[in-house]
Amino acid sequence: MGFWLYRTHIDRRAFASDAQTETFDLPKKGILSNLLIRLEAKPGSQNNDIYLADIISKLEIIGNGSTVIQSMDGRQIQASMAFDDKAFPPDEEDVPGWAFGHFDIRFGRFPGDELYALDAGKWDSLELKFTYDLVAGGTIDTTGFGTGSGYLTALGLYSPDGVGLAPIGYLKKAEKRTFTASVGGTHDIDLPDDYPYRRLMLFTETHGNGTDGAFYRTTINTNDGARKSFDRIRPRDLRALAAMLGYGNYRYSKRIYLVQGAVTQIHRPLGWMTGIAMVPYAGGEWATSCPTQQDPSQIQWPSVTGVKYVMLTIFGLMPWGAHVIDLERMSGGKHGSEAMEAILGASEKDNIDLEIEENDTSACSIVLEQYASK
Repeated sequence: MGFWLYRTHIDRRAFASDAQTETFDLPKKGILSNLLIRLEAKPGSQNNDIYLADIISKLEIIGNGSTVIQSMDGRQIQASMAFDDKAFPPDEEDVPGWAFGHFDIRFGRFPGDELYALDAGKWDSLELKFTYDLVAGGTIDTTGFGTGSGYLTALGLYSPDGVGLAPIGYLKKAEKRTFTASVGGTHDIDLPDDYPYRRLMLFTETHGNGTDGAFYRTTINTNDGARKSFDRIRPRDLRALAAMLGYGNYRYSKRIYLVQGAVTQIHRPLGWMTGIAMVPYAGGEWATSCPTQQDPSQIQWPSVTGVKYVMLTIFGLMPWGAHVIDLERMSGGKHGSEAMEAILGASEKDNIDLEIEENDTSACSIVLEQYASK
């Protein structure tokens, strides 16, 4: 049996400047279970509707200079964490406005997984590539995050010599397709044939109560119709299936500033909101801290008479608007080829298509998680 150390690999490294791609070397030997990325940045003002998840255009782990091991944006990483852990990672804010976010690049099914982990010694080089943009839906230094305020830390479970550890592979996670849906449109996505599938995540901006969004019907078609493991499944059925598999009320917490004389609104990171709880800060008034509008895309507060803030906790079903098709959990915990065969009745070498029928306009993305070997 091996052992893990909780080691810091990158210690609060300042962002070079805005809209950059920075590359960091990772260990050349040993076993990596995960890389927990902590980001810090200071909003340019007391602005509630920006998230550190949105400054991450891409976090990538690259092997041998060009092989993609993992490649996702900030929202996709946090959704994958939520599906693994049945919880949403914390989104913290401290006075005077510093924000902290966590993004776990996980090479196993869970931190400390001895069956799946990344063996650095099997690669000539391993790099972390961080592409970011501090705008995050606002303007630099005003409504966005402040230039020169960003820091990155990377730490995680690591075995320097790998003694007693012999992982059979690692989890490969990557965005496979982005597209803009249209009413009556379709997309036929040819899935890769390199490694067995673990999980598909289907992201759409139009998630929330009362809408079926862009993924109006989803089909997984094997060998040109020889088998349809998922046959025109509606989003509401994907949500029901996810709930039966143990996915459920993720909790998201954030400190919300209510700025004097302004209407405050946030776009929530959880679709299909099932509950909301608020605790006003000492001296705050509950009546002026209560949101007046809760719709599928945002929560809105009225104008307040003074600068106040509340702790907001949201409960919902879809982290960052993602539906999930989880072969590992559907198969009762099988993994690798066994999980794929149990649910799809196929291997990765078969011709597998993801067919999407669309019902509205929305920006969409598809992320595929696989059991890879090296």
